[in-house]
Amino acid sequence: MRRLLSGFVVAALTAVVASQAEAQGRVSGLFAVGAAAAADDLSEIDSTKTGWQIMVGGERAVIGDAFAIRLDGTFGFSKRESLFRESALLFGANLRLVWHLPIEFGPLSPYVMGGGGLLSYRYQPGQSGRDADAAFKNRFMAGGGAGLDFKIGSSTLFVEGRYETGDNRTLIPVQLGVRFGK
Repeated sequence: MRRLLSGFVVAALTAVVASQAEAQGRVSGLFAVGAAAAADDLSEIDSTKTGWQIMVGGERAVIGDAFAIRLDGTFGFSKRESLFRESALLFGANLRLVWHLPIEFGPLSPYVMGGGGLLSYRYQPGQSGRDADAAFKNRFMAGGGAGLDFKIGSSTLFVEGRYETGDNRTLIPVQLGVRFGK
């Protein structure tokens, strides 16, 4: 519960910082939620199934409006293939370069991104009572993705998919979100 509350505090601080810094350059906050599919060892050896993920963060424009630096944090929850109701908690901190392509289709505009960060995951032992997997495991991740923006006034709805991998652990989130403060 404290981690969820911490996520909402980060989102609120991001919104305040975005509104305060808007006069100094294009800064925006973002919030997204969606599915996160596990692949490679994360699904095969670690038995993690597809779950959900939320993301909060912010972007700051660099080199005009075409490129932005994104700093985001993620929280995810996935079930594990087990008879004991085991689950996995996944936390991430990422730094990405986002390129807003100079193509527009009415209110729609595409973008691509790449970057890296840290994935920290922990298994909840459920009814098994095992504590061997209870410690957090950290992995450096790198990846890329693409998305589509839909502008609505000063806010933007977006849908994006990413491929993030590191140490043969792969996560593939597909999220729907809102970017605000541009």
